[in-house]
Amino acid sequence: MSKLPRAHRRLKLVNPSGAGRVRDGDLELLRDAPLIEPGEYDAICTGKSRTITMFGKVVKLAVEFKVYPLGLGRPDVFVVLPRWYRVAMKDGRLGAGPNSDFVRELQAFTGQKVRRRDRLSPSAFAKAVARVEVKTVTEDCDQNDLHPTCQYSVIEHVLGRKDPKTGPGS
Repeated sequence: MSKLPRAHRRLKLVNPSGAGRVRDGDLELLRDAPLIEPGEYDAICTGKSRTITMFGKVVKLAVEFKVYPLGLGRPDVFVVLPRWYRVAMKDGRLGAGPNSDFVRELQAFTGQKVRRRDRLSPSAFAKAVARVEVKTVTEDCDQNDLHPTCQYSVIEHVLGRKDPKTGPGS
């Protein structure tokens, strides 16, 4: 038996009509994976977030942002990219430590120190224009190089709130 990458070992094709053979056209792309040049961009949080559990134990929080590659002066040109945060699940509730990326970026964005029992909401990012750093994912989960057509962009960091004095598109 050949050794397949971890992501492919769990792949199971299911015919949407129930049982039987999988025909051409039975699979669809579940979401877009846009690719833009790495760099800093203006972005606005969509207010959407989701969590996934990876490999049965690591909980990740994805916060979606509309990233404007041509600046806010061209609001019709944007891509939706996630910012992935590692969080914890305790007693059925999500949590984040004081030194986690989520808490640090939230504090930098809001300009307020988070206290121990504060409720932390990803929607706090939706209150203003953010400055984000975008990177290109070039390796899969097993550190194998991705073919250039399979590479995609993600938000590496939320750098903070955009200064309104600099104006749109700067």
